Amino acid sequence: MESNKSLYFKLVAVVLLIGLMFGLKAYQDAGKAKKTKEVTALKKAKEYVAEETKLYLKLKHNEEFGVSSVRYIPETEGYEIMVYPVKNPTVEFMVTKSRATGFQLNGSYKDELRYLESIKIMEPFAKKISNKYLLSCDFWVDGDDPYNFRKKYEDLSIPHQEVIKEFHSIMSGNLFIQYFIDIKESNKKEIQQKIYEIVKYLESLKLGSYDIEIEFYDEAYFKDKDV
Repeated sequence: MESNKSLYFKLVAVVLLIGLMFGLKAYQDAGKAKKTKEVTALKKAKEYVAEETKLYLKLKHNEEFGVSSVRYIPETEGYEIMVYPVKNPTVEFMVTKSRATGFQLNGSYKDELRYLESIKIMEPFAKKISNKYLLSCDFWVDGDDPYNFRKKYEDLSIPHQEVIKEFHSIMSGNLFIQYFIDIKESNKKEIQQKIYEIVKYLESLKLGSYDIEIEFYDEAYFKDKDV
């Protein structure tokens, strides 16, 4: 009798264990299916956002754009989209779309192009010291726009130098250069003279304000590095 009860309990335990195993597997399968569904939905959402972004930029700038990546931000329920103009794929910039902006796309394509123009303005001066450098430069207006600056700034048919010439008094400049050369007694005076030329040029623009930062790094340290 006792052995029959023991067998019965063992059978019940086995049945319960099998049930739990099947239940767990079903739960895991359901979880995987849900995750797959979410991944698929997010992939489709990203594809839609990418196409929407390209259309938005085409209408805004009258040219074709490509999308290199789309990143979903759960905290804002928004997206960061890295884009580039098809005719100039090296110019990459970010467009955002989020709840904070009412799901409006905010691009900075023209700002990026003006930034590249600023670099081209200062590159000839930078190269006089050395070709081994990294350069960042920008000329812009902060705050209000009482003189209709933005309209001409965004008209890319107008060279940036002309924009600076007209709006210099309300514009700010920022120049940052990193050089990878050794400063020695033999080249120290020449380097100082070239830096002075950079300063004199920026002063000649008669900007409202400007900042200059120039750094020098030991050439040997960066010899095998991509700079």
